[in-house]
Amino acid sequence: RRGMTSLWWKFSSGGSGVHLIRVTHVGTDQQEVWIDGSPVQAPPGTTTFTGPAATLLELMHTDSGWILTVDGNAAESYNPDIGPVDNPAVAWWKFTVAGLGVHHLRVTDIGTPAQAVFLDGAPLDAPPGTMTFTGPAASLLELQHRDIGWVLSVDGKAVHQHNPNVDIRDPLHVWNFTVGGAMHEVRVANIGAEAQEIHLDGEMVPAPPGTVMFTGPGAALLQLQQDGPGGAWTLLVDGEPALEAAAATGAGGGEAAWTFLSPACGDMSHQMRVLNIGGSGQQVYIDGSLLDAPPGSTTFTGPGGLLLELRRQGHAWALFLDGLNLEDHNAAASGRPPTGTATSGAPLPPPPSAASAALPQGVSWDPEEGAYKANLRMGGKFRCLGSFATAEEAHARYMQAKAEAGS
Repeated sequence: RRGMTSLWWKFSSGGSGVHLIRVTHVGTDQQEVWIDGSPVQAPPGTTTFTGPAATLLELMHTDSGWILTVDGNAAESYNPDIGPVDNPAVAWWKFTVAGLGVHHLRVTDIGTPAQAVFLDGAPLDAPPGTMTFTGPAASLLELQHRDIGWVLSVDGKAVHQHNPNVDIRDPLHVWNFTVGGAMHEVRVANIGAEAQEIHLDGEMVPAPPGTVMFTGPGAALLQLQQDGPGGAWTLLVDGEPALEAAAATGAGGGEAAWTFLSPACGDMSHQMRVLNIGGSGQQVYIDGSLLDAPPGSTTFTGPGGLLLELRRQGHAWALFLDGLNLEDHNAAASGRPPTGTATSGAPLPPPPSAASAALPQGVSWDPEEGAYKANLRMGGKFRCLGSFATAEEAHARYMQAKAEAGS
């Protein structure tokens, strides 16, 4: 019997959330199976597979058609044209990767055929239904649907959704405390609000909005307590009040990185990396070149005369280009519709290496041309030096031009 073109099922697997399985040409020698958008390697005609958390998945043909059983229980049939109920139009996450600072993941139409995923403003090219992606430093990113809604798993660690519409006027609440002889710091933005975010020693605490109790270092119980409606907030550490520090809205010390396009340079992609962002020792790099700017500068001239502006949003910093946020700028530069607009066009292809891989100094990737380009900053402006097949060739041209310029 010839199988239907495509069948979908949805199932839960222990603590790993909700998963999607798609089978094309089921029961034929052309059968193909995908779990969460990733193909399953199996000989044609295979009907049993190992699923997430070592579950047993089995395709069975009954009088009413094909069904999927998960550990012996029938899975729910899934219609990808409808998608999960109550999906957010846009879901945001913010997460940190050791040594690479804070990153942002944005997903539109999550769990549907129109799903689009953006990492640090750059679109990820993936088949519909894909739930696992490679993130910065080869981290494993996985979208999971749980009882509380959609969650992002970063190398197995759950990260709850981030509200980008934080009130940047709301001061940070900062407390210092000691556990086991070591000093620790808690920072809370938008405290008591839906957009509340908690950072412990620089790491975001993966907790739903409104959380007031969480576990700290050494299993200490940390509790946010308000002295009546509109009153002052206190952090209790095992029942004892912590020392509140001055609100640190201008404090630096963090690190952030972005990838953006420059239409004036042939829609090349460029990398901006900022160390000790917002602090006195801030350093800004574009394509590996250090920018000469006074300490604490938040506006810069980028490739092609772009106005680059760093803006604080809650705990994080955001990059704006000619007044547009990163995603809208990249969308406009690549000819795609702006943020939140449906599109049937192909997403902007990423560099051939992982999106987070660091290119050599003076080198950027041009996705439209499919080539590496060399760029040199001269007289306060970036000059495009040409296109090359490899990053090494582009870097060699950059070094040559740098030597000729005597810089």
